[in-house]
Amino acid sequence: MYKGTRAWFQVVYVWGIIVMMASTGMALETKFVSMIAKEADSVPTVYQTIIPAGLLFGNFTKENGPYLIEGSIIVPSGEKLIFGSGCRIFVGGKYSTITVFGQMLVNGTSTDPVVIRSAKKDPDPWDWDRIYCRSKARSVFEGCVIEHANYGVYVENGSASFDGCEFRANSLCGLVVRNAEVSIQRSSFYKGHVQALLLLAGAVVKAESLKIFDNTTALVCASQSDLTLMGGVIKGNGTGVVAAEQSRIAIIGADIIHNGKGVVTQRAWPKKLLEMVYDNLVDASVETPEKFEVLAKPPEPVHTLALPKSNGAISLADGFTPGFSALAAQREQTVSFMGNVTTGFRYYKATSSNPDGSLQTRYPEGPAAIDGFQPELQIFTSGRQQNADINLLVDLYGNQWVDLPLHVKKNMVNLSANYQAQHLVLGDFFENGSETSIAGRKITGLQYSGEFMPIGRGSNLLSFKLSGGETEVAKDTGDHDLSIYNNTVDSGMSLRQQITYVAGLAIKPNLFTTINVKGIISRDQTHNPIFRKVITDPLAPLPVRAQTGCIDATVNLLGGALALTGEIDMGNHDTLDTSSIDEANAIAWYNPQVNKAIPSVFGSIGTGKNYALSFNAVGTYKGHALSGSYTTIGPRYFSAGNPYLEPDRRVIALADDKQVTEDISATVNYSYERRSKSQVFDLEQGTGSPVDRNTLSASGELTQKGRVPALSLEYTGSFENSLTRENYIPQGDSVEAIQKLTTQQFDNQIGLEAKQKFENNSDYSIKYQVLFNNDLTAYADATQQNLGDGIQHQISARSSFRVKKIFKNRISGRIATKHQNRNSFSGLSYKIADYSTFYVIPRVLSLDVNGEYSHKADSEVSDSGTNATTVTRFYAVETEAKYNFNPKMSLGLLIRYEKSADQTTGSTDTYTAPMGGLHLTCLF
Repeated sequence: MYKGTRAWFQVVYVWGIIVMMASTGMALETKFVSMIAKEADSVPTVYQTIIPAGLLFGNFTKENGPYLIEGSIIVPSGEKLIFGSGCRIFVGGKYSTITVFGQMLVNGTSTDPVVIRSAKKDPDPWDWDRIYCRSKARSVFEGCVIEHANYGVYVENGSASFDGCEFRANSLCGLVVRNAEVSIQRSSFYKGHVQALLLLAGAVVKAESLKIFDNTTALVCASQSDLTLMGGVIKGNGTGVVAAEQSRIAIIGADIIHNGKGVVTQRAWPKKLLEMVYDNLVDASVETPEKFEVLAKPPEPVHTLALPKSNGAISLADGFTPGFSALAAQREQTVSFMGNVTTGFRYYKATSSNPDGSLQTRYPEGPAAIDGFQPELQIFTSGRQQNADINLLVDLYGNQWVDLPLHVKKNMVNLSANYQAQHLVLGDFFENGSETSIAGRKITGLQYSGEFMPIGRGSNLLSFKLSGGETEVAKDTGDHDLSIYNNTVDSGMSLRQQITYVAGLAIKPNLFTTINVKGIISRDQTHNPIFRKVITDPLAPLPVRAQTGCIDATVNLLGGALALTGEIDMGNHDTLDTSSIDEANAIAWYNPQVNKAIPSVFGSIGTGKNYALSFNAVGTYKGHALSGSYTTIGPRYFSAGNPYLEPDRRVIALADDKQVTEDISATVNYSYERRSKSQVFDLEQGTGSPVDRNTLSASGELTQKGRVPALSLEYTGSFENSLTRENYIPQGDSVEAIQKLTTQQFDNQIGLEAKQKFENNSDYSIKYQVLFNNDLTAYADATQQNLGDGIQHQISARSSFRVKKIFKNRISGRIATKHQNRNSFSGLSYKIADYSTFYVIPRVLSLDVNGEYSHKADSEVSDSGTNATTVTRFYAVETEAKYNFNPKMSLGLLIRYEKSADQTTGSTDTYTAPMGGLHLTCLF
């Protein structure tokens, strides 16, 4: 049906090749030009004002700069550090920190920004530590560029806002938020952060119109973090969004595209969130990305909370009186204790109306109205004294008011103690390593880690870790919200409660090299779990005892321009001998069986089948952001830490991203994947046929100055083939024949978008997408030809505007049509949503009003020849009011109504659900 479109596909492929050649072979190199003029990147030979380590506050202007900060500084409580537009601040010293106990106000503009960067002529992305904001007084960053730091800005137990800021070429993080409220608007994160935006426990972040690209990981939401992201794009990163199980995320009208992995979660995301995730090598994955242990680990403590008096002299520009004193001001106390408590309830009155009488699974419901109440309590406290701190996180809820002590459940209970570079955790924590070793295991138990022998820049020669406890059972991968617990399990490994132990040693001989050695033991616990209930699954195999050993190394070369990572794992499992009652019923907590695990791991080397290998390279060359990776997993490899890992597969991925000129950027990605267990046919055995999939994606963007919209063109093509067989009756014969053949599927997606932003804070975007599916299989049965063909059109648009600082609105809509030859399937769907915020009393009373409506109608012809139409409708209205009594106490009221009607066979999503919530938050 669509064979005539092949000429068009060839044109697109030629265009992709041209883009690749232009991005890799262009003789004229034009560096990325941001809002900073090129001369602003140079280091001055003379500084107008030189500031030694000590206390600092006052009003600094462009005329008295540039400024050199020679060491760590502190902004005391009750004082303000103000930098006016055009200020250039160069941070020197040994791993210096700017610690803010008062307020830091950066008043840059888009045409005359404030630049805070390294004082080195040839800077590295770790030359200074961070800007550490720890104050209830809100720090404000506008028109600001922060680069060459290890952590950029770290907001903890405080608040801050960012508008029109750039975080670039920082080492580990661009922005870190922990137990703090932060707003971010029209800001960019790029040039190679390990994680651009890191949200830790207690973070409440509202972000709008962000650009996050060219980082290892764009956005990490750790457990108990809260993110609302409106608009913007997450593009060209190794991983787009990483979401821990207990994080709360709302993404509205943003695009997550052209990343290695789009979203990585510990439970499958709802379909309505995944609508914005497309054109990635892997759009959604229920696992943990490589190096997630580094991503989820809180940054190292700040060691400059108190400073000795400095004997250095302040060098001032002629006639400049800054109004600060680095010597005479009272120093900040080194002891502190603060935190917050949120308590209240949610009420759900969900009513199912499924045709088969089944209950809906989205919200709690029961025979009595009292069961709809869910009392909640969250506590976060942090105490600190010099280099030691203790943190407590408690998140509890109940499913009934009656007999509440007996029905208390926990999302997370975590007590952590840190002293210098040693960390102890009791309670719930996540153990992460890589996809092939241990990925996203939530463990209840104990974890200890220590770092020893500092070598500078916040790094240590040796790191050691021990952890162990009961893990959660493997989660299913169905369409469920992250917040809904589900005991149904669909896993490739043991389905029972497990005990898991991890031991690891890391050696960092220099700043550019890290070597890790790790051992993992995991064992089913079929009796007497300590922290969780017994999970019984009749489909589970015999109790499993598994072990994995792994070694990985990372090397940074060419001054950080090239990073190489390699990992090799050996792992297997053996079931317990059920003939031995003592062995089968032993509680694994007291019996990790290290003496059996070590020889088992080494013994599997000789098989040649119990391995997993991965290699990655990320670097820059003449303006190109290049990356490549290769992963192969042996046919008998068994990971003791990742219950979702599929064995016997290979993946190769290559990517190139370049800012061709100031106005044109181009991206090319290619991947090849071979899966050996994804089909059910084999030429010899009848099962286990391999599947090969090649994917090429290319995109280009033209950004023009003036009142002209930015244009982008995207293409993704994937070609998949596999062995199968066809049962058919040849023409003129009554005997059924069997044909062994290769199925071939060629899928294509093309998108064109126009978008524009205006100076009055309004913007719009219009996007058109067309998807072609071509079945190229040469079937012997002529009636099967082209049955896999299909086409889909989709138009989406969104627009937002703001009325000063009292009202903002974003509206989005989408309409899509699709048709497939198989069963004459056709569909029409559309969705419209509106999100408004009213600032009734600025900083005191705000009101959010949101609503959405979606409709989908799918029609297909059944085997009997009848036409059946399935209709799905969903609408919701929500109002949330927040009143701040004072800077330390606020009250939130939530009212929401949902109605869903789904005619899909087996669906439980037909219900009505009015709900509400009332929460009081106190800071102390």
